[in-house]
Amino acid sequence: IGMTCGTTGLKTLYFKSIEGISISLAALLLFTFPIFVNVGAYFFLKEKMNIRQLLSLVLATSGIAILVWGPLFVNSFSAVVFALLAAISYAVYVLVSGHYQQGVPPLSSSLYVITSAAVALFVFHQPSAGRLLQFSSEEYLIFLGLATICTVAPLTLFLAGLQRLSSSKASLDVMIEPVVAAIAAWALLDEKLSLVQSAGAILVLFSLFLNATSAKKI
Repeated sequence: IGMTCGTTGLKTLYFKSIEGISISLAALLLFTFPIFVNVGAYFFLKEKMNIRQLLSLVLATSGIAILVWGPLFVNSFSAVVFALLAAISYAVYVLVSGHYQQGVPPLSSSLYVITSAAVALFVFHQPSAGRLLQFSSEEYLIFLGLATICTVAPLTLFLAGLQRLSSSKASLDVMIEPVVAAIAAWALLDEKLSLVQSAGAILVLFSLFLNATSAKKI
């Protein structure tokens, strides 16, 4: 239930947030979730954080801020709250997953989480089922790719990682996501990647190196 609520809350709150703030600000606020994970892991899971992990968290957060920095606007204060609640939902999802899914096959966990989250999102948003008949075969192939490559595969791999790493360390590793997205956009979509953004990406990668070389999970 906790994993389902975390996943459903993350997706719903994030998309609500970009209705009132810029996407760059929404992404920046969302990726504060490792801070909430580390605080929760310290107080609730009694995970200890060494100096390298703390430094990794600070550097990674700074790098993400540099990487996604862009035009920032706020049309609604509630949208800022939604973005922060999305980050907290993400943190809850990571903490609950890391604590309770130990010993459960990652693919099985993915099945339960994705299925229950899909049902919860359908009930909450009540989309028109008739629209499913309006898509072309090419669009269905895109949906299939998004479902397998962008949803099932990363979730399963992340859950597998959580069985080998502490929640705090795993949450830091996830911060490579904006870096990969920025590089892919530059390489595949011809989007510009400035020197400042490149410096932010390098800073994130360096922080992940520090995180990887810190003490192993206790």
